[in-house]
Amino acid sequence: MKSLKFKAEDRLQKTWIPEGTEEYKEFKHVTLENRFLATLLKKKFPLKSGELLLDVGGREGDIGLEIHDPKYFHLVDPDPTLKLKFKPDKYWQEKIQDVDLKDEYRLIVCSHVIGYLGTQHVMKEVFHKLVKVIAPGGTLVLFYNRNTGYMSDLLQFSKDTLLNGHYDYFDEKLLLELNSSKFEMSYQDISFQLDYPSYKGLARCCWFLFGAMDQDIDGVAKTFLPKLKKDLKKPTFPIEERVMFITRKS
Repeated sequence: MKSLKFKAEDRLQKTWIPEGTEEYKEFKHVTLENRFLATLLKKKFPLKSGELLLDVGGREGDIGLEIHDPKYFHLVDPDPTLKLKFKPDKYWQEKIQDVDLKDEYRLIVCSHVIGYLGTQHVMKEVFHKLVKVIAPGGTLVLFYNRNTGYMSDLLQFSKDTLLNGHYDYFDEKLLLELNSSKFEMSYQDISFQLDYPSYKGLARCCWFLFGAMDQDIDGVAKTFLPKLKKDLKKPTFPIEERVMFITRKS
């Protein structure tokens, strides 16, 4: 196996570094958000044979595989350690900002990816790149944290205490740059309960949500632990998220 070479900007990408951890897997298990999104999109956007699906940052492709045939499934994920158990029609093991997209897509799924690109100052670039390849009648789906409620409190705490913090944030002002005569927009808000068996587990979840650029998981978790115990009666709180639909008019 070839050695992995990480660049400074890779730490900002939030891709394979935290997403290969048990904290990531536990978060996905607790929220079941991938299952929620796959079920929602399969019902809302039934795809026909020949129509293309693009999943940006789709990891092992579990969302896309629930929605469409791999023959029409294009996947982008830069994690060099990923070993896919299926063969998508096209697969770029690169960062989305480095991929030259030439097809048009009936459905583009971008779940908790574009919000982390703001740190690299490429959020706007990637947003317009994806909008450009929406097929007529097709839809770009963005899934991101709203950072409201207790998440807002934790986010501010992370900014005040972590040197290498990060968070999922989509600048909705970018939507104002779209031509309303060409695009329709709507959204659905959803809340998932972060219900952990212990404060320690929830604190490690906070590492994933706010501090994954810092590889000292235990150290970051210990930073959050006293606050969680002080603020919460139980190791649980809701996380509010938004599913944004951007559809190109036919």
